[in-house]
Amino acid sequence: APYPGEMASRSAVLAFLTAFAADCYSVARFAKLRGVAALSRRISHSENYLIPPRLPIMGVRTPLLGPSSMRRLYQRRQYFVGRADAVDGDVGKDAMSEGALEILKALKKIDAKTDTLLSQTALRCPDGCGRCCKSPEVEATVDEMLPLAENLYDEGEAESWLREAEETQSRVCIFYRQDPVHEWKGRCGVYEHRPAVCRLFGFSARTNKEDGIELIKCHHMDDDLLEKTDEAIRRGEARAPVMATEAARVRALGEHSSMGVLPINEAFESAMKTVLTRKYFESLDSPSAD
Repeated sequence: APYPGEMASRSAVLAFLTAFAADCYSVARFAKLRGVAALSRRISHSENYLIPPRLPIMGVRTPLLGPSSMRRLYQRRQYFVGRADAVDGDVGKDAMSEGALEILKALKKIDAKTDTLLSQTALRCPDGCGRCCKSPEVEATVDEMLPLAENLYDEGEAESWLREAEETQSRVCIFYRQDPVHEWKGRCGVYEHRPAVCRLFGFSARTNKEDGIELIKCHHMDDDLLEKTDEAIRRGEARAPVMATEAARVRALGEHSSMGVLPINEAFESAMKTVLTRKYFESLDSPSAD
């Protein structure tokens, strides 16, 4: 078991459990792809761990299960990215996985609803405003971040962004791009793949105490415009997606939904590790796999 100090925070607990789950998945997936006999040839029992005599992704004797899981995942990641970049630096564009595609379609439906609100009102963010993006409270599920993680893998940028997520000490989204001149201005660096809350904030509604619908106001927007939009929504002249409903619909999708929401950088980190693990085992199916 890990030392008590290693589990001092919620983030450490989640990181350990994610690594442990990846270990379990690795063994099961290897057995499914190569057969139990091949698995038995790969691993041998020791007093404390299942130790692979020689994993193809590491080439060293490293515990498959145990406190060194995160270090092993880092070593494995070098192999994943190496395979992706192996052919003359040309990273192929893989088809998006079924799970990620389902999430992306759900996110696009949110866009269609916010676009309807925009067409019915003059509601807009202040030009170049990035204040909401800088909030340390932005959260997402692991599955919401899968489309982005898969896209970055296809672009050959998985390793650098995963390292960024692992090393950052800030809760502000690592994909936020600060304007070099104006402190309150900035932009999203992965706009097409942003999660549900980023699509809904400022352009969605909630149910009030009278069971009516009212705009969730971003107070950085024009006050007069906010009041006019809110009145239009209350009178039924404009339609706004209900944030709680839309976010819950997206967050119920995917195989990691039971993990709930995480700070956005942690959610992305877990999503990227999920993609890298899956890509490795997919590579075992290819004719060139060792």
